[in-house]
Amino acid sequence: MQISGIVLKIFEETEKDDFIERIIRIKSFEKDQVLDVYCYNKLAFRTGFLNIGEQFTFSIILRGIEVGKKQET
Repeated sequence: MQISGIVLKIFEETEKDDFIERIIRIKSFEKDQVLDVYCYNKLAFRTGFLNIGEQFTFSIILRGIEVGKKQET
């Protein structure tokens, strides 16, 4: 899955549950929506170098993680 858009805002890194997290707010080209993209660890670091107004394309890989007896994506 890919998502393309323009960077509207880059939030500061935070640490949450042993993960480094950064949120970037984008305006997607596909559906003209404002979305928050959560980035973790190395990608959180790299997204800190994006510029406001910059165009980009993310490739998103969905994978499940076990949470108790359930699996979440």
